Amino acid sequence: MYRAAVVTLVALSAAGAAAAADNAPIAVQVTSALAGERGFSKMMSSASTGDTDDTARDLERELQKLRWLRVVERDGEVKINVDRRERTETSRSTDKKGQVTINHRYTASATLLIGGDRDRIDADTTYSQGPSATRDDSSQFDSVAKELANNIAARIAQNLDDMRPNRPRAGFDHKAKYKMLIRGDGLEVTSVETGSPAEEAGLQVGDRIRSIDGEKGTDQMSARVYSWWTDLPGARYNLEVERNKQRRIVQLGLLPPTQWGGRSARPAKNPC
Repeated sequence: MYRAAVVTLVALSAAGAAAAADNAPIAVQVTSALAGERGFSKMMSSASTGDTDDTARDLERELQKLRWLRVVERDGEVKINVDRRERTETSRSTDKKGQVTINHRYTASATLLIGGDRDRIDADTTYSQGPSATRDDSSQFDSVAKELANNIAARIAQNLDDMRPNRPRAGFDHKAKYKMLIRGDGLEVTSVETGSPAEEAGLQVGDRIRSIDGEKGTDQMSARVYSWWTDLPGARYNLEVERNKQRRIVQLGLLPPTQWGGRSARPAKNPC
């Protein structure tokens, strides 16, 4: 009796650990080409690679803002090595008054290792330094680090099906929409997977999601959809969905694909 109980508890613990792994954030390890370098050796190396340590710190800070990623010091599932950063003068011009404008390009590059796949990720920005301007390299490299983080996150996201194949999902893809390129206009549903919670909840291609649990910001909603697979299976969200200029509230649940097939939430009743 006691032995059977122990076996049962061990089995339940193993199942719980497996479930946790399915929705665990991706562990990311960030290093730089200057890691381990000290003193004169570091000074000489940075002369050719740039201050990659500084960009690595900036990159860590940006990646930590994404709830589906977890920055670790060792044993990362994804390993990132910032191996170059530099500022170069691309051109300069002199006006009729003899005033000089200098154009600069700021770049950073990193090697991304996921499993056995190795990729190179780049980012850059430009800055035009006018006669009365004071160049701020730090802020420009901050911008480069943000772009590098976005590019790396996008590349990691392409591997989610391999890294977290049974993660909780809603089963739809979306595209963030904007008016006049800057004003958020909701999320447009671009695909719905057969048998998914999204299909069971009644979502259709072309639907416009106007809010998620009261959040109406387009960028905020998009970030939430991309990261909500880190929530527990069975998590539910209230979506305000617009179709043919009519709005309704849909309750959507998350389930691993192995559990799809009619067990997710149905559309909520008329909220009015």
